[in-house]
Amino acid sequence: MRRRREPGGYPVGHVMGASGGGAWRAYARVAQGTWFGDARVATGLATVDDAIRAVLEHARYADYLRAVERSAGTVTKTYTAAVDPGHAEWLTTLEEPEGITQLGDGRVRFTESAVAYLRNPPTQLGLFVEVQGDDLVLDLTPYKLTRDW
Repeated sequence: MRRRREPGGYPVGHVMGASGGGAWRAYARVAQGTWFGDARVATGLATVDDAIRAVLEHARYADYLRAVERSAGTVTKTYTAAVDPGHAEWLTTLEEPEGITQLGDGRVRFTESAVAYLRNPPTQLGLFVEVQGDDLVLDLTPYKLTRDW
C-alpha cells in the first residue's frame, strides 16, 4: 500500500482469526521504503481485543509512526522547543521515548522518532503530554516545536 492518508486516518494494521479458531494473529503496517507492507507482530493471542492491542501498540510508536513523521516532506531529523525548565527536566527523565535531550534554559531537542511517539503517547506517562501539529502540549500548556534545519 502506498503511503497515503485515508479519510479516517492512517491504516495501521489488521487482525485475523487463526484457522481452527481459538487464537488470533495481529498484523501491522510497516514501512518498506516508500511503500507500506504488512508484518505479523503477534500470534496465538487469546482474544480479538489482545490482537487489536498488539496492532495499536506497534502503531503507537514503532516503525509506522516514525515513517509517517519522516513523510512530512522534509529531511528534518530533530525539533527544538523552549519549555518551562521543570517540564524540560521531566521530559528528559522519561524512559521512553529515546531521543529527548535537554539543552539548558528550558530548551529541549527531540528526534523525529520522539516526536512521533509523543503524537500518541501511552496514558501512563504521569503528566499530560502530546504533540498536536507543531505544538508540544505539556500539562495543557502549548509550546511551539521548531524544526531544526
